Amino acid sequence: MESLINMDGISDVANNLIDKVSGAIGWVATHETPKRAAVSTYIQEIQKSDYDPITKAALISQAKKSIREYSNQKNVLEIASRSLLSNARPDALDEDWVAQFMDKVRLVSTQEFQMLWGSILAQECNAPGSIPKSLLHIMEQMDRDMANTFMAVASISIWHIDQGKQVWTPVIIGPVLDDYYKALGITYDALVNLQSVGLINMEFGLAESAYVQTRDAVCSDDIHYHDKVYSLTAGQSEFPVGNVIYTGAGNSLCHAIVPSKVEHFFEEKCIPLWNKFFGKE
Repeated sequence: MESLINMDGISDVANNLIDKVSGAIGWVATHETPKRAAVSTYIQEIQKSDYDPITKAALISQAKKSIREYSNQKNVLEIASRSLLSNARPDALDEDWVAQFMDKVRLVSTQEFQMLWGSILAQECNAPGSIPKSLLHIMEQMDRDMANTFMAVASISIWHIDQGKQVWTPVIIGPVLDDYYKALGITYDALVNLQSVGLINMEFGLAESAYVQTRDAVCSDDIHYHDKVYSLTAGQSEFPVGNVIYTGAGNSLCHAIVPSKVEHFFEEKCIPLWNKFFGKE
């Protein structure tokens, strides 16, 4: 028999994740594929029953819906399992969090969104408590355009360490978005949509940088963008980041995904901003 989730070679932490989900919501990894389960335990039995045609049609329709939702959940779990670290702790997941997560992903059928949800689950397993429930609600509201905009914003995000935690921040310099950002798909209206669901805060006015980030004096002095690093010197406890910042949920989502790199962004946008702020020009 085929398995809903191929157990051959599956890691211990992935097995722990399946056990956690099973314990939280009664989700079961059976030994039949959704299609075969539908034929063997649902549809054939319904068709052979003495129900009237309308009742049969209703039962078959509900069976197909349940199987489709189960398959969506299965896909997301498989995606998450591929990104689990060896020290992941799915056993530490909050059961209410798991129940809400699984309830929402049962309706996620597109591959790109299943990838996002899988990344979120993997991140929560790798660092329990890092994904707030508010992000699950936000993800439920996002459409493809919002997801694409967020990925574009994440691609021009830097990070630094503050109080021992990795803090992500986009560098979007106003007061008016120029063609550079528009070419990446980042427009004012698109940013408003991200703000409306609670992923970012934005402030476009007269200043080219409305937000300033601070750093913990005992932490790293470096600002990172992939393999690029800008080092702060003694006494530089803050630095500008532009006109957009992440909310807590937005920062968590940036942690979960793997942002792409925009060539020359760090040199063309970030370093000139910081050099000007620190009087190095």
